[in-house]
Amino acid sequence: MADGISLTAVKPIVNKVKDHDGQDISLVENTNLPAELYAQHFDECNSKKKRTLLSLSKEATKNVQRRGKKDEAHANFVDLKGLLLGSANAVGQGDMKWAMESLQRVQKEGASPHGSGLQRAVYYFSEALMVRISGMGNTFYRAIANTTQLPSPLMMIKAYKMMFEACPYVKIGYHFANQYILKAASGASCLHIIDYGILYGFQWPCLLYALAHREGGPPFVRITGIEFPPSVCDMNPTATTEGTSCRLREYCKTYNVPFEYHAISTSKWEDIDASLLSISENEVLVLNSFNRLDHIHDEVVAHPSPRDQLLKQMLRLKPHLLVMGSMNAGHSSPFFAPRFREAFYYYSNMFDVLHTTIMNDSPERLMFERELMGRAILNVVACEGTERVELPETYKQWQMRMERVGFQQLPIIPSVWQASKSLMMGYHKDFNLLHESNKWLLVGWRGRTMQAMSAWRPQKIQ
Repeated sequence: MADGISLTAVKPIVNKVKDHDGQDISLVENTNLPAELYAQHFDECNSKKKRTLLSLSKEATKNVQRRGKKDEAHANFVDLKGLLLGSANAVGQGDMKWAMESLQRVQKEGASPHGSGLQRAVYYFSEALMVRISGMGNTFYRAIANTTQLPSPLMMIKAYKMMFEACPYVKIGYHFANQYILKAASGASCLHIIDYGILYGFQWPCLLYALAHREGGPPFVRITGIEFPPSVCDMNPTATTEGTSCRLREYCKTYNVPFEYHAISTSKWEDIDASLLSISENEVLVLNSFNRLDHIHDEVVAHPSPRDQLLKQMLRLKPHLLVMGSMNAGHSSPFFAPRFREAFYYYSNMFDVLHTTIMNDSPERLMFERELMGRAILNVVACEGTERVELPETYKQWQMRMERVGFQQLPIIPSVWQASKSLMMGYHKDFNLLHESNKWLLVGWRGRTMQAMSAWRPQKIQ
């Protein structure tokens, strides 16, 4: 194992939550996944630090507010947001001279990667807009996506852990999906999960631990991890493919879960032949994707829609269950100005989350903002055609798309709703949790829905 860390010595922290039948379900806290123990930083997060995490978060909020009050007031006075959106409108209308003048003022008057949440959002959007104006958006994005200076998996894991602790979107999403999978796999001797966009595989240690402690013993677990090749995905999948396989295998070995892992790397997920998936009739088949179907081109970019083709291919696999998480964002428009505006509203909300819950000078925060959010913003703003891969839809758009191809949405499991409410108590009071029509589990910040979770199965033929 990397860094000399042995997974056999790890004892996960477990919460007990009662399901609707009164049975205990083990929930391994995502902040303690063995996969994350590659980061030496995690060894320093002892139990005392964990007990004081929430109070530190509150103190960080106060400090951030004190430090940022003057800068925020100045930013509001010069209306950085108004100048930025005006510049984007000018770009959409072809008035590059006016756009450049506005951008220069924006950058002069307070846009900064080290300022308030608004100043940071404006900084990254103004930088991306400058790249678009240069006409080199696609070329520039390809260059940074393939650079050898990408953060190491170690640093990426640290940044993800920071997000697990500060923001509930991922933890709630993983818990939602895993509980549906546990229910689908009840009594099964073989469980096959096809994960579209597995990346580091953070979701699975929680589920594997629960399966290991299932009454009657664990099933045989097969995970097929699908990822983009290095030339398409900007999160360095080659550096994670072997690491993900190794971590999951070691975890299953530790808890005596019979396990098989298979990796598929391709830029066209919709073209994956079913024979490559080795699906067996005697297994429970589950399809899973968390915020990664947004990276599949839609009808705006290509016809026929690769996104619809992928969903139809999923339907043909006849899964017992499909669980998905999706960003609730609408910046996939082919028209630049509305796309820019919607993206700014979404990401400025995310910057506000980080500014409120994490210390200003946190290196993990700076890296997360630069390498993940900054790259996504650059892609949305500066790229066009097939190079544009950040194509999120609102949950209502996803609902129409899923039903159109032949999926039927499942209701929210009552115990999942109750457990999600309990998990939310560990986060800042301005996060909100709700459900729509008892089908969509929605998580948001200060009144805006940011993340949506849903479960599906093929429609029954009448």
